[in-house]
Amino acid sequence: MITIAETKDAGLLALLNEEVQTLHHNMHPAIFKPFNRDEIAKAFSSQLSDPACTAYIASNGETPVGYAVFLLKEPVENPFKFKRRTLYIDQVGVLENHRRAGVGRMLLSKAEQLASELSISTIELDHWTTNLNAASFFEKSGYVAYRKFLSKNIE
Repeated sequence: MITIAETKDAGLLALLNEEVQTLHHNMHPAIFKPFNRDEIAKAFSSQLSDPACTAYIASNGETPVGYAVFLLKEPVENPFKFKRRTLYIDQVGVLENHRRAGVGRMLLSKAEQLASELSISTIELDHWTTNLNAASFFEKSGYVAYRKFLSKNIE
């Protein structure tokens, strides 16, 4: 049985992040560093100290199988944009041998629940365009593109 629980355990998040970090490093080695558990745990610890950050662990019985990190974003109003509150899915990952078991959907549902509790009507996320599995999963989960982020390498 899969359960979802809030966590402040940066070490456990780092451990669960290894597959995601390695995937990103393999896809974009000039951008992403190789997985370093201690450094990733420090980064998660810093992130979790921010009250705008909430993290969850998905477990199958006693075994952690996935995680998600959500950030409350509240940019100030300016002459160009209205103030708006969004919940940003900073990270979501499910261990490979537990995919297709509904864990990812449960973590996204947790984002919807948290957004509802915070009276937030918009959840945002992004993913690397080379990560076709993530793109398919998010689209099947009802997420739609509304903005593109482009880059150009100049060598």
